This record gives sequence, structure tokens and C-alpha cells, in this order.
Amino acid sequence: MTSSDSNWPVFSSPAWPDTYATLHMWTQIVGKIKLRLSPSVNHWWGTALQLCARGLTTLTMPYPAGAFEMTFDFCSHELQIRMNDTRMKVVKLEPKSVAEFYAQTMAALADLGVRDAATKLAAETGLARSDLYRRALAIRDKKA
Repeated sequence: MTSSDSNWPVFSSPAWPDTYATLHMWTQIVGKIKLRLSPSVNHWWGTALQLCARGLTTLTMPYPAGAFEMTFDFCSHELQIRMNDTRMKVVKLEPKSVAEFYAQTMAALADLGVRDAATKLAAETGLARSDLYRRALAIRDKKA
């Protein structure tokens, strides 16, 4: 594909629906961290993940002890968490549950001294995430 081509290449894989759903939830986790730590600008418009040369990034987020950024590096298959003082932690993007990804991401942030980066309540409802999870399971079980 050249820069003058107007068509995107066809992407077809039987694994894509599961990959898409998992990646969507992983990016939501990182997005919620950005939402929590970024200053409010025009109804949170500044919280969207940005495209970068290797994937998606939060850009710089302020934190009392400095600043950091989180980058989904799709070339290296990693979530890279970089502090402004050169420290870095990596969460591998490999087959794992969303809960595992969340736990590893929170542990990496805690190792870097970033605490309370994500709220335990869903922003949309104010319900505890565990309540939302139980409700989602109940809805899924009724459909089965």
C-alpha cells in the first residue's frame, strides 16, 4: 500500500473478533487511568488515546511525583509505562484475561510509585466494577 492508495488492506482473521474485544477492554483500562489523572478539558476530550508511530499512547499525564505516559506498542507487543525520570515497566500484550491485564498494569504502576491511578467505580454508572461484572455475567447467562 502506498501513500496514494485510497483503499485500506483487507484484514480477515478468525481470531479477530476475540482480539478486538480484548484489545478494546485493555484500551478502556488505560483510558480510565488517563481519565482519572488528566485535567478536564472540554468535557474530557483530552483523554482519548492518540496514534503514535508504534501504536496508541496516552501522551504525558501529570502525577504528583512527576509525569508518565502509557503506550500500546503493537510492534513490540507491549504496554510500556514510562516515567519522566527514565524508569519504565512493561506489560506484555499476549493472550491473557482482562482481569490479568488489569492486575499486571496496576502492579506495574504501583512499582513505579503511581498509586490510585484507576477508580474502582465505573464512571458511567457509579456502581462498583464488581457489581457491573456480576450484572454482565447474569445477562450473558440468561442469553445462553
